[in-house]
Parts: sequence; C-alpha cells; structure tokens
Amino acid sequence: MSIYSDRSNPSKPLLLTARQTAEQLNISERHLYTLTQAREIGCVRVGRKKLYTLESIQQFIRDHSMDPCGSEA
Repeated sequence: MSIYSDRSNPSKPLLLTARQTAEQLNISERHLYTLTQAREIGCVRVGRKKLYTLESIQQFIRDHSMDPCGSEA
C-alpha cells in the first residue's frame, strides 16, 4: 500500500502528483505550477515534490466554475 492511498479505500489516492493533477484538470503541468505559484490551487509539499489533494482540486473547480449563461457561479 502506498503512503499516498486512503487506507479505507486503497484504490483511492489521498495525494496526486502534478502530472496526475494536470491530467485530471486537462491542463499542462506548467500551467498547474503557475496556478500553484499564484495560490489558486493548494498543494502539499513533501520535500521538493508538490502533491495535490482531491479536496484542493475540487475546490479549484468550484472556485472557477461558471453557470450555463457564462457568468461566474
């Protein structure tokens, strides 16, 4: 079992790498790092590595969601 996995559900990771997070958001890793540096999405630092929680990804999506008419929700 990985230290990055939820013990109650080993197939559900607690933390995602930058690559995994960028894939989930359908953006480049470079853009993800830009968003992280601008503090638009939170991360967890483990040494030099930046890891992302599912909660921080979901919060980013909520914060940047728009209603069907195109204005911010």
